[in-house]
Amino acid sequence: FSIEDVVFMFFVGGISSCIFEILMRKKDIRLGRKRHHHHAFIMICCILGSSLLIEHFYPLKTVYTLSFLGVVFGCILTYIRKDLLLDAAISGLFFTCVYSVVILSFLQYVNFYQNFYHTNNLSGIYVLGNPVEEYLFAYTCGFLGSLLYKFFFDKKVVDFK
Repeated sequence: FSIEDVVFMFFVGGISSCIFEILMRKKDIRLGRKRHHHHAFIMICCILGSSLLIEHFYPLKTVYTLSFLGVVFGCILTYIRKDLLLDAAISGLFFTCVYSVVILSFLQYVNFYQNFYHTNNLSGIYVLGNPVEEYLFAYTCGFLGSLLYKFFFDKKVVDFK
């Protein structure tokens, strides 16, 4: 865990939370309901606690742990706010495309996977020279990042008027 990890997570969170609105020419509006900040705290604690617990039993499988937890918590959030499902699903696709072009194409040219990944812990399936786990991680980040922002700040996506 380093400063680069923190910067990377801000990059992922920022892009995934607004990519749908930018590319689909929409805006988000606040619904005006009372926000419950303790829900965000509880959700973050659950995600961190669950990831630590799973990592304890399945070490070195972090990409699978994060993707699994992203899907689980994403399903919980979309169950509560069904109106966010389509936005989040499309945000996941858009973010995967951006992530693929910007990050994955760069990593491929510097032999990052061969030099820094524990490739024996991956599935061995590569798409366009990149591990399929990277695409799974990117989609999950885009999906969950879009949901978290809109859910905790009580936002809804609408057309420009």
